[in-house]
Amino acid sequence: VHVLCLEAEGAMRAPEEDLEQARREGVHVHNSCTMSGVRKDGDRVSGVDYFDVQECRFDEQGRLSLIPVPGGEHVLACDTVIFAVGMKTDLGFFEGEVPECTPRQWIVADAAQKTSLEGVFAAGDVSSGPSSIAGAVGAGRRAAFGVHAYLTGENSRVYIINEEGRIEARDRLAASQPPYVVPFEEIYGVAQYGRAEPQRQGIREGLSFREINEGYTPEQARDEAARCMHCGHCKGCGTCVDDCPGYVLELKHLEERDRPEVAFGDECWHCANCRTSCPCGAIGFSFPLRMQV
Repeated sequence: VHVLCLEAEGAMRAPEEDLEQARREGVHVHNSCTMSGVRKDGDRVSGVDYFDVQECRFDEQGRLSLIPVPGGEHVLACDTVIFAVGMKTDLGFFEGEVPECTPRQWIVADAAQKTSLEGVFAAGDVSSGPSSIAGAVGAGRRAAFGVHAYLTGENSRVYIINEEGRIEARDRLAASQPPYVVPFEEIYGVAQYGRAEPQRQGIREGLSFREINEGYTPEQARDEAARCMHCGHCKGCGTCVDDCPGYVLELKHLEERDRPEVAFGDECWHCANCRTSCPCGAIGFSFPLRMQV
């Protein structure tokens, strides 16, 4: 199998894990090139003509412009050609006026996913172009908040989904600076668990529907489960005890595992350092608190 890909190496819309598996299976990926013709022998395909691309870009009208590499023409023998050249938005469901679109026919939407048409919101691939499922879900959430603000007249920088599942304005939560996102590597205690690699079959000749990735052995599965941070549940890591500036916490050994306890409650000034340092988000407060400074 040969893949002719216009994107340069490292810019393909494919996970590196999938590309590495393809290489192991003998798939040849030709980057920065495009096909110019299909050859045939009688009624059957016999090969393709393709050329190397030095640069590619879209102009203001959305037309693709290619700059070929001089002398970069090639011929590739083959017996089957499969075209997979991307997607475009089908706007046929609009009756009458169509919202403003980009040259590539993605619907233009603002930060609240609002379009140029009154009362029309767009989210997901139709406004961003081909992207991830997580990105589409996030856009759908922003669109829901945008529709809520449009219908109610509320003007809040932050909305949440409350415990009743309803949208609620929380403008006071808006911050001038984005929150710091803790990288996985900085979480206390993670380094002690190494990631296990699943069992893999060797590359075979010919077609087979047997899974190459055969998963984990029982021992590997238990080790992988031990890497779970149990978000929202104390895992007894002791980070809160180590970070307590007032030394009011102690790590007590219980029957199942170590657990932190407030050993000197009267000396706690409720600085919330334990809460902010907990990698699992397992510590919460109930207000009002009895303050001691």
